Amino acid sequence: MRNKQNYIADTTAKSSESIVEFIWEILCCLLLSIGTCLILNVQFPFQSDSITILKHCVITIVIISLITRRWWILLASVAVSVIAALIWLSSANILSDFFKNAISFFLWWFDNLPKDSEWFTERNMGIVHLLIHIGVSLGFFAVLRITRRAWPAVLICITIIIVILNFGETSNNSVAAALYAAGILTLFAKEHSGFTSMLPLSLSLLRYYTTKLQVCQQTPRGSLLIFQNPIKIITILEHTKRKDFLRLNARK
Repeated sequence: MRNKQNYIADTTAKSSESIVEFIWEILCCLLLSIGTCLILNVQFPFQSDSITILKHCVITIVIISLITRRWWILLASVAVSVIAALIWLSSANILSDFFKNAISFFLWWFDNLPKDSEWFTERNMGIVHLLIHIGVSLGFFAVLRITRRAWPAVLICITIIIVILNFGETSNNSVAAALYAAGILTLFAKEHSGFTSMLPLSLSLLRYYTTKLQVCQQTPRGSLLIFQNPIKIITILEHTKRKDFLRLNARK
């Protein structure tokens, strides 16, 4: 009977820890995605506000997190979405026009967004930003979930910063660097218990750069505190992991 109780306790603790680690990685992915989108945002003539970036990244990561929990859910979601879109476009007799416009739009994008084009509008630039935000979020999600290590994300973030420092606009680099540092330090804390003490430092980085520096001029000061919440949640998760570990050892 005692062994059966220990087995149940072990199974419950492992399941709880797995969920905690999953949420941990998702929050780190969110920090790194927002940081990258902030860097890329200032490279364009029309820019998104920071709350729009936050919403796009959160929605993308939440959706992809839910549909990738099982491989068949991902395949079914993609298949249903594609079939539904094709049926709707066909029924509205705009299928051919849609593909023509899509090709023209991407040719304009790949041609470095010329300002004399009819595609150069605030609405179309919003679509460009949306696709970039989705792509960045999906990219970091794939890297973190496939490798399950911090180093690939570290190399990607360092490469992005080096490229932007040499070839791009750098006005958002300080805020992005803070988000990168917070996400990477938190990833290391997940992999190595010795880095757990870095969580307060991660929170301090976010607190400083979201209260002392404005991410975007149009963003209300109070709303910038949203960026601090992921590290606070992660800190709570870390305490949860410790309690589960201590409770399991006590039962043994």
